[in-house]
This record gives sequence, structure tokens and C-alpha cells, in this order.
Amino acid sequence: MKSTIKPNLFTNPDSKFIKYNLAETSNLLFQIFEAIPDVIKVFEPNHLVVFFNKAAYDFYDKKPEEVCGKNCYQILNQDKACSNCPFDQVLTTKQMISIERYYPQANKYMDLCCIPILDKLGNVSFIVERLTDVTEKKTLSNLLKRDEKMYREIVDAYPDGIVISQDYKIVLANTEATNLLGLNNGKLKEKSILLCFPPEYRKNLTKMMIDILKNKKTKIIRNYVFTDSNNEKLNLQISLSYILYKGTGAILSIIRNTTEFTKSLNAATKIQNSSLQKSFPLEDKVNFEYLYYPAHTVSGDYFKMYKINENLVVGILIDVSGNGITAALNVSAFDVLFLEEILTNQDPSIILNNLNKKCNQYINEKFIAACSFSFDFLEKKAIIVGAGINQFIFKKANKMPEEKTVKGPFLGMFENSLFDEEIIPFESGDTFYFFTDGLEFVYNEDKVIQNYMSNSSISEFKNYMDTFLNDIIIEKGKLEDDSSMLEIQIK
Repeated sequence: MKSTIKPNLFTNPDSKFIKYNLAETSNLLFQIFEAIPDVIKVFEPNHLVVFFNKAAYDFYDKKPEEVCGKNCYQILNQDKACSNCPFDQVLTTKQMISIERYYPQANKYMDLCCIPILDKLGNVSFIVERLTDVTEKKTLSNLLKRDEKMYREIVDAYPDGIVISQDYKIVLANTEATNLLGLNNGKLKEKSILLCFPPEYRKNLTKMMIDILKNKKTKIIRNYVFTDSNNEKLNLQISLSYILYKGTGAILSIIRNTTEFTKSLNAATKIQNSSLQKSFPLEDKVNFEYLYYPAHTVSGDYFKMYKINENLVVGILIDVSGNGITAALNVSAFDVLFLEEILTNQDPSIILNNLNKKCNQYINEKFIAACSFSFDFLEKKAIIVGAGINQFIFKKANKMPEEKTVKGPFLGMFENSLFDEEIIPFESGDTFYFFTDGLEFVYNEDKVIQNYMSNSSISEFKNYMDTFLNDIIIEKGKLEDDSSMLEIQIK
């Protein structure tokens, strides 16, 4: 390729290029300059043009004769240097300077780099300018800034709190989050998200965040109680998820104020708890303990025991499929059905058979796990019938616990189901343990829990299970399922 550089730029007797014999530089060097897509310009310290490559002629839309002997600002049809020109600064500092400039005549953003060429005495002989077109990059950056502003407005308008944290430090929080967490927006950046939580939550929250980042988990939901600036309690539900934020792993926290909803649920819980049976109908016959832990605020577990006469008690323990409000409503409906049965039947097998038919009729699309039992203190025998709750534990006085099984499908599953029953003679000191499926781990924890059961009173075992379940709640934020236990010890 033949060079387009015109000889008149290099045959000017006053040009320093003559002194440096640059006119004798091989044609290959000029071909290299011509092939460079960046704009390359060389100036003398007095602003006079020494050299333009082809990209420079194209950029300014000039011919060589329009450039020869002129200084840089004259090429732009100006009578003085540009106000933001780094030329004189390079002459003074003798250091390379790089800035970004907008050239309106070309409607382009260019990265301008000025490089001083020093002689042997350290004086500036030439200044080389390189212009790189960054218009596309600049336009994309402006679009991203515009989009980021738009997304920020959307995030701020979102009704729930949104927080993004990296290395436990908050990098983004919307207005709702700052209000809910009591944050000062001016001091928000780089604040540790852990410090936004009450101290009792921080250790577990740290472990949970490490796990989320390591395993890229999403939608880990926890409920926390906060105290706001007015010393009022706030119930906040927080969903934590792994995300990539600006190319780095981060945690997105969606914070929802559930205070009013929780108040409504608490009211329902009080009603449910007030109806909960807290003692055995014949208190002189047994020692009685129970556990009742809803997975949510209200439970789908339920138990009821009725005194038939001075020697007979009939009861039932149930677990409605699902949990929360829907399950609690089905519990209320089942309570009515069970009461109707008790008025006419005291045989657990007959009771479950009749309830099975009624569940199909009155409690649609819901299966109910149940275990019905009777204690006859005259004949000293217990009858236990299973329908979905198929296991219980019987412990003879001063002996190891025994797991018992009474087979039978869930109520409402089949119209003509069959339910097994077990008749167990009992005497003073014998204990019966009944569990809903939230506590089924009692049967398969390598007998550790049963071993503790064998050497403790029923009140000690209740306290042990209380601690066990509360540890799960602290570790996981909630129980996986409603959990209930009945302990009946014959006096």
C-alpha cells in the first residue's frame, strides 16, 4: 500500500523532522501509521502540525495542503487553542495526559492522549496526540446510567424493602428498606447489614448468608421481630437470595412488613390456644403433658379428649394436611364432626370409620391424619386406632420405650378404609406418647431421643423436646411442619 503522506510536510526546511532525518524513515513505517484506525497527530511545541495519519485527515475532513503549516486550532477554524486542551500542560509537566473530549464537528466522543517526545536535553521536541473513538462506549455508558436511574426509581417505588449486600455491606437499599430498618440514607453505604438486625439474630444470620453465597441459594425466608424508633414491635418477613450484582456475588433481601397480618394471625392464635385442651379429663387418673408448636402462627394440628364417665376417656389427635389458616379452618370443621361422633359412639374404630365418610363429604380435597384412642380405667386397657398417624410409643414402667404401629390410611382418602387397632393393658407408671408427623424424627434419630425418654419423667422429656424444637426454630427460622405431642402417664 502506497503512503498518502505528502512530501511537503517533510521537506519544510524549518521542520525538525529534517534534523531527525525522519524524512528518510522507511515507507513501511508510514504504512503502519496509515493502517492505525486511531487518529495520530504530531505537533511541534508551537502547535504547528508536523504529521497526520490517514485517520486524522478523515476525522477532520481535510486534505494535506489544508493542514500543512497550520497549528492545531486553525485546523478547527478557531483563532485560539481549545479551553480544555491539555497541550500546554504537557509542555509544562512533560508527562503524558489522557482526557475524554467531545468533538461537535464529528459528533464523537474521543479519548485524547497527549504524549511528549523529549530530546537528549529533556526538552519537549514534539507532542504526539492520539484520538480513540469512544462514542459507542460513552453512549452505552449513558444508556446504562439512564437505565440504572430508571431501575432505581422502580426499586424505590416498590412497596417492599429491597437491600443488596456484598461482604455483609449494604451497597443498595430502597426507601422502604431504610424506613423499615431505621437506617440513615446518608450513612447507608458500606454499613454492615448485620448491624441492622437485633443482636440475637446476627450469629445465625451470618451462618445463613455464608451458606447462601456458597451454594447460591434463593428464596430463604425468615421472620424477625424489630423494634422501631417509636419503641414499637415490627414483624418483618425477609426473603434472602443469591444474585450477581455488578459481576460479583451478592445477597438480595426483600423485606416485607407483616406486622398487621401477624397481629391478625396472633388474634387467631389466641382463639385457637384458648380452645386448646390443657389437661386430661380425669386428672386423678394420669399425669399429662403436651407440646403444641405451629409451623406458622396457627396450626393444622389438633387434639381433644372427652370424659365419657368416671372411668372412660375417648380422645383424638389429628394433623390436617397443609398448615396455616386453611388448615386451622379445617381443624375447626373437624372439631364439630368429632363432637357429633362422641355423642353417640365411644369406640375409636367406629369413630374413625364414621369420620372417614364425613371427611369426604364436608372437608373436600384435604386428607386428615388421625389417631383415636380410649382409656378405660376400670378394665385398665387402652385402645389405639391409626389413620395416617400410624405410630406411637408405649413405655412400661422402668422399661425401655417400644414403638407401636397401627396401620390405616388418612381420613378422606378412601371411602371404605380399614383401620388397625391395638389394645394395650396398662398399669401404674406406664406411659403413652403420641406424635404428629412434625415430630416423626423421634422414631428415627438413632434412638437418642428415645434413650433420653427412658430415663426421664414426662415433664423432663417435655422440657427436652421444647429445647430441641426451639433450637430448630433458631437455626432454620421456623419448623417445617406443625408439631404436637401428647404424654399420658398412668398414675
